Amino acid sequence: MSVVANLSEDCEDKFSCSDPATRRPEGETSEQNTEVAEESTESMLKHVPNVPLYQCFPATPPLETRPAEHLDQGVDEKRALQVLVTEEFYPITQLKDADSFITAIRQVFEYYRRLYEEAHLMHGDVTLNSIMYRKQNGQINGVLRDYDLSLFCNISKDRSNSLQRTGTKSYVAIDLLKENPISHFYRHDLESLFYGVVILTSRYHDGREIDNAPYADWFTLGSKYLKSQKISLISGPQEEVMLTPSFEKLVRPYDDVSGRVSSKTHTSRCATPGNSNGCRVI
Repeated sequence: MSVVANLSEDCEDKFSCSDPATRRPEGETSEQNTEVAEESTESMLKHVPNVPLYQCFPATPPLETRPAEHLDQGVDEKRALQVLVTEEFYPITQLKDADSFITAIRQVFEYYRRLYEEAHLMHGDVTLNSIMYRKQNGQINGVLRDYDLSLFCNISKDRSNSLQRTGTKSYVAIDLLKENPISHFYRHDLESLFYGVVILTSRYHDGREIDNAPYADWFTLGSKYLKSQKISLISGPQEEVMLTPSFEKLVRPYDDVSGRVSSKTHTSRCATPGNSNGCRVI
């Protein structure tokens, strides 16, 4: 459970009690992301969420434990309460033209790629709610936020001990919708980003969600049927792509990206710099 409430015109706070006590606090992850950006390039800081304040508290009954029946492994899981204060962003769904949208998505992708390569961090829950943008000096800068389900790979001391599968089902990669899902990989987050592009460009026009928007059942289907629909989307012909008038010019890029996602969907490892075996959560 999480609640976001406005504190002022330029900040908001986030209360979360769904995070396991054994998971690294989101505030600490945000601090590390800022450090990575500062050591990388100055422009990277434009895409990092600013978290001026965060605090962790032990959860109290009945919230301190997630019952075993809600977890895959059938073991109760301890939880903790986290409070974060962040700057307020604009939802990516408010962008009204394809050029601005392409700019923001490209920036989010490049920022996340650097974060993965330099901090070995995987987001774990890329959705339209985590893809935002800020306005600075009249320019749009894409921002990736919400690292409460983030995962570290190849760094055993920072590994996640959560017993939950991460990700919002409508955005989750096909591999992770299987009955016996594989470990979470970087490419799964990229696939989630692709589904975010699909959902936004087919359901939003002029900054608003359209009536009778396609893919509505993605938010209600079970894993088996949702997996089937995503496979059909990725492997289907270009003419089946449904885009709103705001994003019609994206047909060609959409088709190219869809082909790349399709070629990677059923592999079990992702290529990483200097590691031919890929990166796996441990």
